[in-house]
Amino acid sequence: MGLFKEIKAVSDKADEFSEEDGDAALSAPPGHAINARARVVATGAATGMHGDNPIVPVELMILRAGTTPRPVSTSVVVPMTQLHRLAPGATVPVTFSESNPSALAIDWSTPA
Repeated sequence: MGLFKEIKAVSDKADEFSEEDGDAALSAPPGHAINARARVVATGAATGMHGDNPIVPVELMILRAGTTPRPVSTSVVVPMTQLHRLAPGATVPVTFSESNPSALAIDWSTPA
């Protein structure tokens, strides 16, 4: 496979990946979509781009009142203007699927 075909394949996979996870969290059946906070434990180097925004692997600790903190490792599309919010120790608002906690979306429009 040529370089440009590989780039296209990676880009298509990134689009598919980010849409599936974010959509799964946001379109979960009523009662299954959970709003919570997540503490950033670690981040990795960007693994690709979705438009102009990097896809960043993150390790999060989901924090919900009345439950045990739950670790989640996933990759998220991060708007360039929001990269600073993924510093280890920071908290971000998330919505995740109760049936699939790794399908989560970070609400970038809500202040930390």
